[in-house]
Amino acid sequence: FAGFMNLVIIQIAEELYGGSVGFGSGVSLLLVFSSLGIATGSLAAGVVSRKGIELGLVPLGGVILSAGLVGLGFSEAGTLIQNGLLVLAGFGGAVFLVPLSAYLMDHCPAGQRGVVLSASNLLNNVAGVMGVLLQLGLKLLGFSTAAQFAMMLLVVVPVVVYVIRLLPREFVKMLILGTIRTCYRIEARHAERMPESGGVLLTPNHVSYVDAFVLAAASPRHVRFLMVRSYFDVPMVGRIARMFDTVPISATRAKDAIRVAAEALGEGSVVCIFPEGQLSRDGILSEVKNGFSLIARKAGAVVMPVYMDGLWGSVFSCERGKFFWKKSRKIPYGVRVVFGEAREARERRASTLREEMTRLSGEAMAARKEVTGSVVGFLERAEAWEPAAKWWEGGEMRVCTWRQVSELMHGLRRVEELAGPHVEARRWLVRWQELAALPEEEVRGLVINALQLAEPGDFGEGRKALLLDTEAPEAVCQVWGALVPVLTKAHVVLLGEEDSVESLARILLKEKLRDAVGGTRLAELLASGGPRFDALRYFHFDGVVQGEKDGGVSCFAGHAAGGRVLSISMPHAAKIRPKDPMQAGWKEGTLGRLLPGFSATEDENGLQVLPAGGGGTIRLPGMTMDPEGFVSPV
Repeated sequence: FAGFMNLVIIQIAEELYGGSVGFGSGVSLLLVFSSLGIATGSLAAGVVSRKGIELGLVPLGGVILSAGLVGLGFSEAGTLIQNGLLVLAGFGGAVFLVPLSAYLMDHCPAGQRGVVLSASNLLNNVAGVMGVLLQLGLKLLGFSTAAQFAMMLLVVVPVVVYVIRLLPREFVKMLILGTIRTCYRIEARHAERMPESGGVLLTPNHVSYVDAFVLAAASPRHVRFLMVRSYFDVPMVGRIARMFDTVPISATRAKDAIRVAAEALGEGSVVCIFPEGQLSRDGILSEVKNGFSLIARKAGAVVMPVYMDGLWGSVFSCERGKFFWKKSRKIPYGVRVVFGEAREARERRASTLREEMTRLSGEAMAARKEVTGSVVGFLERAEAWEPAAKWWEGGEMRVCTWRQVSELMHGLRRVEELAGPHVEARRWLVRWQELAALPEEEVRGLVINALQLAEPGDFGEGRKALLLDTEAPEAVCQVWGALVPVLTKAHVVLLGEEDSVESLARILLKEKLRDAVGGTRLAELLASGGPRFDALRYFHFDGVVQGEKDGGVSCFAGHAAGGRVLSISMPHAAKIRPKDPMQAGWKEGTLGRLLPGFSATEDENGLQVLPAGGGGTIRLPGMTMDPEGFVSPV
């Protein structure tokens, strides 16, 4: 192809300049465009293959090269379009060739490398001579340069088709993972912990339908996934599953599934199993089942926990109560895949695996770009002229914008000027000043806690006003009442000490409220308001556990301690299909479920909670936690 292209370029220049002045520079210019494509294609192939030789680039390069030739067959000589197509053809040729050359050198036996490379060069030179003869013959027969490009397709396309048939898995994997990497900015942490060889059982969390592809893109080794055998009968799904070397298992015969998975591990493969046994529909890690341990022990393989953070909220998760049919909040999504330590199966139980997965989730959450130690820097995420807080005063709603809060932080405004006589508004603004005065590490911890709270259920849905009763614990007022609205593009409505049931009813007429947070006083107001307030979901942090019927009337218990919001009850996860298993958002007698990012251990004194990203342990004496993460008094 290269020999052919060089002569065609000379013929194009000859037709443009007639062999007179400008002929030499014309040839050089056309060669520059072709060489530019080769250089950029070589660099691109090197970048994509930086973690290993990516043979999926070979058919992809052939497809790009063919597209360039098709365009050249219809382009006019000497135009910018033709120059661009020369770049495209050179780019495709380099993407085709670079991984092939690398593969040849890498897989050639050391004792025969010189002979094989010499033979390869001989074949290249012979093919170059054939390309020259082909172009000469076409020229003598009177074919135009455009027609010659079209004729070259008769040589290139069969080769590309042949290569795709040789490398179907690599080609499809390249296309799928390329799309995944475009939509998700994947950061792999501690990938070096993956053993270089031998059977490894990966146990990641499961929150979206693209989890397998994200994990495949982040793993340093090829990952084989388990799939129920009936899915293999679906034509497209089955074909892709076979391309990715997926392991078929029985949905009804657990022993057979364990045997098949263990055999795959025994072959030295990296096998993935989602230990929750189901896809989370609220973004929180569900109960970890013990089947992973049986598989790993039978195969004598190591178990490696993995946590994928950042997938909740994508169109492939159940955020907003549905899969797929919703608008993506952002592209690309920032996703962190954190690999844990690979250990023998006898050292892993369901409880310890869940504990380690939650610890990894805390590390991932602390690495998010939103985490900052500066309150002023954090406020830059807010939309300046949008409301930050509202309150009822003098028969109307007063408004404080995020711009005004920022000006308060810079000393350009005073609390009294912004809040007037409203006591709760003053408290809310003073709280921002107190946040700004905290040490950076404490601010980071509170921002992480706000991310934890905005993550589960649909709290992060955004544009939803929050009714805040400042009788709530200080941690709740700081995190949920101040920081979370910045992340969710929402605002708070402040309930004043003098506000009555009637003033609360007037507020509901003015504001689109969904959630209310507070203590005993707010609970009494809501109870006395009757059906008018039924649409509100009330979250209380007064130490009262979840009642038997509370969830049915949208009343949910939470718990705060150690300056953090630790747990919360919420509505049960939405069922998308009739056969979806129950995923409880609340349980009677509990104080809610531990938020993502917290890791807890239990001893005779109660729970020891490790905050996301590290820091001092928060002790909860007299507390216990069940396998699903629900916290309750003993």
